Amino acid sequence: MSEIHSVLFAMVQAVLVATIPVVAGFLTSYIKTKSAHFAELTQNEKTRLYLGELSDAVITAVAQTSQTYVDELKRNGTFSKDAQMVALEKAKKTAIATLSPAAKSFLEQTYMDLQALLDAKIEEAVREQKAEGNA
Repeated sequence: MSEIHSVLFAMVQAVLVATIPVVAGFLTSYIKTKSAHFAELTQNEKTRLYLGELSDAVITAVAQTSQTYVDELKRNGTFSKDAQMVALEKAKKTAIATLSPAAKSFLEQTYMDLQALLDAKIEEAVREQKAEGNA
């Protein structure tokens, strides 16, 4: 009987010795994959959060610039190409001042050229504002 126990014990031990590295390798791979997935989700969530903050800042800046600068020039018929450039710069300064330091830092690191991103977002917001005004 003791011989059977010894053989069974040796077989179980052999199976464990063979399967433990395989299971450990699988678990390590699974943990690395899940960690990468969670890191990507976190990055996507940060991106979504800060782009939302940027959109809010741009919409606010465009509305403010329109109310405090553009509307008066349009009423007087003096809204020129130069005035458009001044309005763009005013809107960019306002949007940047509205952004949190964390958002500014993240957007600069992620998109490299925050000014170009702001230009595109402001132009988009102005088009939307014009479309809403014409509707």
